Amino acid sequence: MKKVLQITLSALLLVTLTFESCDKIAKNVVKPLTYSWTGASMEVMIPPATDTANVQIAGVYNIDSLIKSQSSLAQFSDLTSVKVTNITLTLNNADAQNNFANFQYVLASFNSDAGTFPAYGLAVIQDNPDAFASTLSLPPTDPTQNVKQYFAPKTNIVYLLVGKLRRPTTHNLDCTITVTYDIGLF
Repeated sequence: MKKVLQITLSALLLVTLTFESCDKIAKNVVKPLTYSWTGASMEVMIPPATDTANVQIAGVYNIDSLIKSQSSLAQFSDLTSVKVTNITLTLNNADAQNNFANFQYVLASFNSDAGTFPAYGLAVIQDNPDAFASTLSLPPTDPTQNVKQYFAPKTNIVYLLVGKLRRPTTHNLDCTITVTYDIGLF
């Protein structure tokens, strides 16, 4: 009886060590994946301004929409990192008097209702050229920064744009905000 117990315990120990080793091997063999994803787009309206004050616009994006749109993200727990790699603003109805030349600087930030984190400064252009442009690409402040803590199931990301006008605008500007992320998965 004692030998049977010893053999059983030895076999159990061997099986346990084998499965532990398999997990370690799997973690070392399966490399994390990173997907570049451009899909967090939203439409906002920039109202006309009669002076050169700051213009402030907010847009909300639902995280569940992001997860559902990506078949590679089977579960939210698959997410290991989220990094912002680009922010592009496109004026869909720009004209000669109302375009990005009207803006001296533009600041983009975001926050979420996933926790009590401070707003994260995504990008800034401090001296925007005074030349016609219907598209403005904002290079991220830190493209290596992992902002995963802002992402959680059933939360909303709030993008905030602030611009200082160099001259007034005369009509509503329909703006598309497109954010590109590198999403890390295990």
